[in-house]
Amino acid sequence: MSYRLMTALFGTILCAGTLSGANANFALEPQKKLIKFGWDAPTPAYLLKHLDEIENHMTPYDGMSIDLNSSTKKKAPPGSKWERAAGSASMMFGDWKWERSFFEREIAELKEANAKLKYLKHNFINTNSMAVIKDKFDWFDDEIWSVITNNFALMASIAKETGCKGLLLDIENYERQTFLYNPAMKHSYADTWDKVRQRGREFITAITKAYPDITLFTFFWLDQNYVSADGVNSPYLKSEKWIMGLSLAFINGIYDVLPETATIVEGMEAAGYRADSRSDYEAIAANRMKKSKWLIDPAHYEKYRRRTQLGIATYLDRYIHTDPKSVWFLSADAKKNLELLKRNLGYALYFSDEYAWTWGEKRSWYPWEFTGWMKKACDAVKRPGPLWGDAVPGITRGMICAKDPHRYYREKIANNEFPRNLVRNPGFEDTSAAEVNGNLPSDCSFLKAARPWGYWQPASSKGHFTIEKDTGFNGSKAAKLTGVKSGTVLQGIQLEENGVYFLRAKAKTAGNANITLNIGWHDEKGRWNFWGSNVAVPFSGKTVNGWKEASFLLMKEQIPAGAKSFSVMLSVKGGESGQDQVLIDDVEVYNLNGK
Repeated sequence: MSYRLMTALFGTILCAGTLSGANANFALEPQKKLIKFGWDAPTPAYLLKHLDEIENHMTPYDGMSIDLNSSTKKKAPPGSKWERAAGSASMMFGDWKWERSFFEREIAELKEANAKLKYLKHNFINTNSMAVIKDKFDWFDDEIWSVITNNFALMASIAKETGCKGLLLDIENYERQTFLYNPAMKHSYADTWDKVRQRGREFITAITKAYPDITLFTFFWLDQNYVSADGVNSPYLKSEKWIMGLSLAFINGIYDVLPETATIVEGMEAAGYRADSRSDYEAIAANRMKKSKWLIDPAHYEKYRRRTQLGIATYLDRYIHTDPKSVWFLSADAKKNLELLKRNLGYALYFSDEYAWTWGEKRSWYPWEFTGWMKKACDAVKRPGPLWGDAVPGITRGMICAKDPHRYYREKIANNEFPRNLVRNPGFEDTSAAEVNGNLPSDCSFLKAARPWGYWQPASSKGHFTIEKDTGFNGSKAAKLTGVKSGTVLQGIQLEENGVYFLRAKAKTAGNANITLNIGWHDEKGRWNFWGSNVAVPFSGKTVNGWKEASFLLMKEQIPAGAKSFSVMLSVKGGESGQDQVLIDDVEVYNLNGK
């Protein structure tokens, strides 16, 4: 069963309460989404042609970037300063005014592709701020700027029309220092700052007029100016000599007029690429909160907090790097690199608000032909290829585990990928009473007819614990609890290293008796301990002949430090008479990380 199909059919194992009353006003964290960016960004035509193949290969992801290249391959008009080949919608800072007619075929293809995609629903059109004109970029050139705002508005309108979430905006300096103050342009730094801030207002106004609820996904944002936030009272003054200094004016101009309907994702490329521990990711989140106060106009800081999301980057090539001298090198061991990727991506997702993202270069997620210098770069990496799954075996399931460990383990459950059942005598069939359970707490008694099971009830409960023939789920034996006011049937389970446990049991009730599937913890001496980490899950969902099932995942994070074992408990309340009965059968405990 595929991961996608499994998650659609299997539902959730964990029991969650519903919000009601005063709790209904509490905010719920958005479901985390993972976006793929990189060299293998498809065109609308390629995406439409390879829809199923792309989705089948990209199961950890929720979306990607799209390269919108003009099918008309028109040349720039005579007299244009445009120095790039026509048709690339990613390079936006030029003087060639684009028209919708240039992209009619791409619009139709992308609209059809997005409508057909089943899971990759969060897609973004590539754009950047690289100045692709022959002369120095002049922020005071109203004519060029009107072209730029026209082109961004066009891309935003296409994103909206085709069902994309928005635009990917890369403001990194490449060949042109777009955001570096240039005195040669004959404008003072103060005037240039004001003009760039004005352009930021015009930029976002044009975009949000075309697509009011757009998401603008950025690789870099305020973090490009963290250097300006340290050591001086005014980032404005320090930004004059900084290569990205004017981007701070541009960003503040955006927040001057950013509507409450639009969202900006702050991608943290540099810090995310290098993060390698929980403390690194905590620092990303903490620095953002601290330094943004110095970089955003105080009048708009609350808007920044409301309308800007943290979306941390992960650099996939780091995990296939083969040069030990490189700053990107981690290990020559592919298995170790996979574990590092799972850990780091898990932190990136945890600390991100809604979106996290990966950047990949020298391998692809689906069959993709690299050419030219890209192919040479890919060939230089001495790892298997051409896919990421070749270079890092197990990467797909590893990333699924990092993104949503509950779904990952539900997949294993749905596919019956179980190691041995850690529960002994799970169906109460063995009545030899030959086995003694050393993990049974000292205040409990053995079920003599079904060791190593034990039972407990307080003195106030006068119930009976028996093993009955022909009463189980499939006509087998079952444990029967009669008139138990409060009590439990239990068995001790030794904790295993790196355990992620799946627990499941069946029960059938009569009268006023109620039952839950519980966990209670023991310390190294076998004593009950760590009461705050106990777990209780109700039985629900009728199966056959009134039998119900309870199940849940016990993640590593839920296991208290110092716990050495736990008791799986079938706990009963409400029994007063012989009519109040519970039958228990088929108790299962699996370590899904076990052998």
